[in-house]
Amino acid sequence: MASPFDFSRLTLFAGVCATVAMALYLALYWDSNPPTSLLSRRDADRIDLYADQVHVTKYDASGKLVQQFWATSMHRFPERGNTQLSEPKLLSAGKDALGKDGELWNTTAAVGTLIGDEEIQLNQHVVVTDQAKTIRLDTEALRYFPDRQQASTDVAVRLSRFDDVTTAVGMRVDMNRRRIELLHQVQSIYVQPQQ
Repeated sequence: MASPFDFSRLTLFAGVCATVAMALYLALYWDSNPPTSLLSRRDADRIDLYADQVHVTKYDASGKLVQQFWATSMHRFPERGNTQLSEPKLLSAGKDALGKDGELWNTTAAVGTLIGDEEIQLNQHVVVTDQAKTIRLDTEALRYFPDRQQASTDVAVRLSRFDDVTTAVGMRVDMNRRRIELLHQVQSIYVQPQQ
């Protein structure tokens, strides 16, 4: 005699109901909370901000002009954590040894990379001059920290002051204190002024 309950059919029915319920739950949950790691790839070349003819002016807490920045174009890459700059130009007001307003420094390059808010990496034909254009520094790569008014490089540099020329490999600069430290292979040519 057959039992009133057929457990094999009941098990099959319960399995089908559980599968349908799970599929509905996943469909509804997936629709409202899609897993972004599966739906979108990280794209290091994705630009989320683009600007032409950029001009930024920065003031200190007292409202005094500290720095101006220009670039012909700017591309921000969020996955890389940097912003690429075309033809960056910086005009920075340094301080002297007593903390008073000092020189204005003009820095230009062919390309640059803004890393966060604290560092600008300048590359290709980097030139730094003082306001009076008595000091000129030429190099192919320079890491510049605008808030600290400091810069450094590990590559060849050429420092010109009037007719004097000094070359070296590697350098550290503190624009506030007007201090330039040349690190390796330093060679100088001093031209005595004509009387």
